[in-house]
This record gives sequence, C-alpha cells and structure tokens, in this order.
Amino acid sequence: TGDVCQEGEDGELVYTSLDSRASVVLRYRTGDFVKGGVLYTKCPYKNWYVPRISSDITRLSDTKDLHLSKIKGALVNLSHFREVLSDIDQIDDWQIEICKKNNDPYEVDELVLYICGKAGYNEEDLRQKIKKDMISATEVSPNRIEFVSRQEIVERLKLETANKAERIIDTRPKE
Repeated sequence: TGDVCQEGEDGELVYTSLDSRASVVLRYRTGDFVKGGVLYTKCPYKNWYVPRISSDITRLSDTKDLHLSKIKGALVNLSHFREVLSDIDQIDDWQIEICKKNNDPYEVDELVLYICGKAGYNEEDLRQKIKKDMISATEVSPNRIEFVSRQEIVERLKLETANKAERIIDTRPKE
C-alpha cells in the first residue's frame, strides 16, 4: 500500500540511501516482501540495539504471480509444483498438463506429469518420490507420470520456439 509499517509488521522493504555519491534515492521500493518486518530489539548475538530485518524475504513479483487453480476439487497454487519438481535432483526437465479425463468437459480433472530424468535414475523410485512430495506440498497427486526423452520434453516445452518454457499447461475447456 505504500504505508509505513510498525515494528515487526509484514511489509515491503523500502529504504533511502543517505550516503549516495551520485544521487539520493528516497524511499526506494525493492520489490521484496519481509515477513516479520524490521525489529529494533536487542540483537541476541551482539547485544546491540540495531535495526534488524527478518530473514523471511520473498519477491513481491512471486506473490503477485500467485496462480491458484482448482484441480481435482482442491485449490492449488501452481507455483508449488515448480518448487517441488525443481528440488528433485533426478529430474532433468518436466511439464505438467492439467486436463479432463478422456477430453470430456464433464469428467474429472487429471494431472499428467511429463518427466525427462537425469542419467541413471530409477523410474519407480522417482515416481514414488514425486507422488509423495507433490501430495505433501499441494495435496494433489499426478494421475499419470510419463517418462519422455530429452527431445520430446524440448518439443513439449517449446524451448526452441517460444520465449518462455511452457511448464504448466491447462487444456481443460474454459467455462
């Protein structure tokens, strides 16, 4: 909102550079959201009274890009899929397709995961880890996990033709 927050209150990190050589920037908005805000209490490590910024910092652009979608009856933040799949070492590349079963608009939602694994991965172990991690983070598990070649995942993601990889695609009919 641009309003000044109280001590310990969540808000955007804004600062003024007072000792700048070229020009002073007043109330520079960093685009960082600080959960827990700024504290002026005594530092537990140095016993000094200095302003301390909470370490729980996220980009506001990540918060603004919050993309919620209802899948299988659960409201899911699609960015959690990115976090889960990017953290699994055995995965080289991936894509998620959200679709309707049998392409029927009145059927249930399906989540299909296309995986290109790194060399030496065990398909069944990787399948179980993905399901476990996805349920833990999103409460939704993929209906199918299909292991594809590097060339197929490049084509699916449109890495060579589009400006941005198409990681999550929703092919469900729009209502």
